[in-house]
Amino acid sequence: MRAILYSCAETKFNDIAKQVAEIREYAKRKGWLVVAEESEVVDDFTEVRERFAAVKKMVLSGAADIVVLVGIEHLVEDVLEFASFVDILEECGAQLVITRLYVHVTVWNAASTMQINVLGAFEEYRRSTARSGPAPKRAEIKMPKLKAKKRVGRPSPKMDGVDKALAIDEWIKQTGGRSYAALGSLLGGVSATTAYRIAKKLRPEPETLTIDD
Repeated sequence: MRAILYSCAETKFNDIAKQVAEIREYAKRKGWLVVAEESEVVDDFTEVRERFAAVKKMVLSGAADIVVLVGIEHLVEDVLEFASFVDILEECGAQLVITRLYVHVTVWNAASTMQINVLGAFEEYRRSTARSGPAPKRAEIKMPKLKAKKRVGRPSPKMDGVDKALAIDEWIKQTGGRSYAALGSLLGGVSATTAYRIAKKLRPEPETLTIDD
């Protein structure tokens, strides 16, 4: 397997030596024949990369079977450029390895082409957002206050302490203090649990709780 090793780094993040060592070791471990090593340091990835252009020419000439690089950020500046390089690889039947992403495209078909182009699109988005700085704070959205709706089938009781005490007395007369569901009805339709709490508050020692609703 004839391999081209390509490395590229921006001046402010010059890790070119580390990239070269990494892809050399990778190719050696795979037992590939390195036919060319191309590397360059640029001030910004937007400028023309002569060595990358040389890589494309070698692939087109059939001089290599595989292109090896460290990461996709070292290859793509915009998705169209990346897609054109993918087209060259596909046309020539050359493989692509991106070591830090654990990507190795051996066969170009609709699925592999789509996956690689998606990676390129994500990288373009990442780089564009990194250049634009931190995202602005989300504008505060004031939501209108909504009026609380009454619960259907359970009207809110409007009873004072005296009314509640009278209702509890009536409940004791009717049930002997055994059904808190019945007390809830007398208290304006509250639940048996709420009725129990009211009875406990107004009667120091209420009957044993029985919830039957």
